[in-house]
Amino acid sequence: QGRHDVWDEIERVEKPVILAAQGPCIGIGMEIASSCDFRFASERTWFSLPEIQNLAVIAGSGGISRLTRIVGPHWSKWFSMAGERVNAEDARMMGFVHQIIPEPEFHDRVQQFAEKLAGFPGEAVGIAKILIDSVPGSDRRAARDWDRLAQNLMFDSPDHATKVNEFMNKSKGS
Repeated sequence: QGRHDVWDEIERVEKPVILAAQGPCIGIGMEIASSCDFRFASERTWFSLPEIQNLAVIAGSGGISRLTRIVGPHWSKWFSMAGERVNAEDARMMGFVHQIIPEPEFHDRVQQFAEKLAGFPGEAVGIAKILIDSVPGSDRRAARDWDRLAQNLMFDSPDHATKVNEFMNKSKGS
């Protein structure tokens, strides 16, 4: 039960969580990866859920449900039921990996991405994450209503006022 809670906690963090995989991401590693918001891989990274064929169990710490939410049932069956090993390029094509980065640039580019995200207004990023994660379980109308409610609250935030002032000052200076 403990692992399930850890992966759930990773998903609940209101800040973006980044996976930076530079090698095999197998079984429980793929379950962790499925809990992250952004997934980067090097060319030598590969992914696999071998639980069925190797242990006669499923990736049950949310591995199947999270993976299916990301790549859909079609590819989730490929990973989970067929136990197929998937290279980084195919994982990107499936929608599991956001970007493949060459080894020599890997650390710097992932770090730059993380710093970029860290520089965004934290409350807006956190609210966006909560809304995005809630959409698959909501009907269209409810999801749009939540968008509108969150947006209206954000219009009163100090971060929004700061960004509007910055924009206005840039416009005057041009």
